[in-house]
Amino acid sequence: MALYLTEVDLLKNKDSSAIITYTDGLTGAIHAQTRTFITSPNCLSIPRPPFSSTRNLYCRADAQYGEDDPLQWPQPFNSSSIYLACLPVRPTSSDHPYYEHDCLWHTLDLQDLSFTPDGYATKEGVIRQDLAESLSKSVEYVRARHSLFHDAQGQDDWALSLIKEFNATIMICVHRLTSVSSPLRSHAQGLVELQRACLYSHALIDYVEVFRPRMSAQQGAKQSRTERRMGAFVWNDDHAISLFSAGLPVYYVRLFSDFDWQNILNYCELEMPSCIITAASPPYPIIYSGQAGDTPYKNAQIRLIL
Repeated sequence: MALYLTEVDLLKNKDSSAIITYTDGLTGAIHAQTRTFITSPNCLSIPRPPFSSTRNLYCRADAQYGEDDPLQWPQPFNSSSIYLACLPVRPTSSDHPYYEHDCLWHTLDLQDLSFTPDGYATKEGVIRQDLAESLSKSVEYVRARHSLFHDAQGQDDWALSLIKEFNATIMICVHRLTSVSSPLRSHAQGLVELQRACLYSHALIDYVEVFRPRMSAQQGAKQSRTERRMGAFVWNDDHAISLFSAGLPVYYVRLFSDFDWQNILNYCELEMPSCIITAASPPYPIIYSGQAGDTPYKNAQIRLIL
């Protein structure tokens, strides 16, 4: 039972010939502040977890939530919103299933707005036609998935309720972005909420149709191919097995004292957030304060804030 761990300690059981299970790690890292070690059985790097006793959820300079944003960074696992672990990461190659919908990860800037002569003076406009057309194609695709999902037999009421909410958010945001002349700050927030509703929709439908059936198999010693999804931080075997069986990135957090026989092949430093974490000027208001993994915090990450 270790009171402190080092890189050498993490690798002492290394066995490259053994099968890596959900309890092991292709790589492992140490989070000294919380006296925990984090392993991933299906990823070669480990992101820095959004740990602290209380976190403030608020929009950063790009109108997203920084490392507290499920769209941008893995979050603590929560059973009430498992589908967030199924969020697709931004496409980097043409074989990504959402490659043609890269606009859902676009960060708005002033060049993306179209102004009338009067609007140019006040810097108030609507989004440019080319961006509006790209978004329209992505919206048509996600709403078609909504319809198919709604028409399927035996869908969960909670999932249908969320899909209805996401669809309403999409329509509100599309109208504002394309028809209501507004400053960049307002449209940046509107675009993020549109992206959030679309990507949450895809994640939810993919969870119900693809990943939940894999999770039900609970094959802890055998995993599906690791998908290009966000994954999650987990603290117990049940959640680790579920994500691992589904082929979703697993970041398993355990106390130093829990280290014993785990087979960890490589050591890595925690990956720092690649998203924007600086506050906006003037700052956006705090939406919610609490622990990153609790249910009210998750609900605040999901709901429309316009």
